[in-house]
Amino acid sequence: MTDLLVRAAMAVWLISIIGVMSSCGRSDVGPDSGATDTGNALQVSVALRAESDDGLAGVDVEVDEAWAGVHAVNLVGCSGGSSAELSGPFAVDLLASGTVGNLDAWFERVCKIVVEFTAVVPAGVTTPVDGLSLLARGQTHVGTPFEIRLLREMTVEVQVEPFSLSEDVTEVLVELSVAKWLGGADIDGGEATAGVVVISEGKNEEQLENLHRHLGRSMRARHGKMRGGGHHQ
Repeated sequence: MTDLLVRAAMAVWLISIIGVMSSCGRSDVGPDSGATDTGNALQVSVALRAESDDGLAGVDVEVDEAWAGVHAVNLVGCSGGSSAELSGPFAVDLLASGTVGNLDAWFERVCKIVVEFTAVVPAGVTTPVDGLSLLARGQTHVGTPFEIRLLREMTVEVQVEPFSLSEDVTEVLVELSVAKWLGGADIDGGEATAGVVVISEGKNEEQLENLHRHLGRSMRARHGKMRGGGHHQ
């Protein structure tokens, strides 16, 4: 198996949000608000990648490829209607690491993170997720090949314990457990075409609805300082 092969019993999709002092991006609270102690914006770098969770038990599924179309990522402040948005669209390889972009937060306390999935990718960019909001390919524990092709635009709100951005490097993880998400879909119960269980509009719609229903339930958020391996809370 290649390094990009992720065993879903231990895999999560995460959004890594690293906060440092600077200015860039869009925020609904401006510099005159005095929302940060320094009066400066907190620059937040957003990346999406796959990550393992050794403590996660679940369904034994191998994922060879996973992509997402992301319309926007929003950090929602704890007061005053404050928010900061990183606007796409972005085509994101969920099995590779990398920074997606930067946004500015003129507030320090975060109470919620919102991820908007879209089937629209940047013009002129050709990727496997083109025309899809989520794509995943792999095999179940009994060796059944599957391909998941989600077309709908979806908004997932991730509730978090309130936390503060700061001048220190801070990483916020929004994790989608592949084991929990795919484990509730009953992929092996789907009808195969040419040996592959394809889950999409008009194909295995019971499994499709299960995937849509379990998407938000399979996400969680954590945060902490990441310095040379660091830690999370």
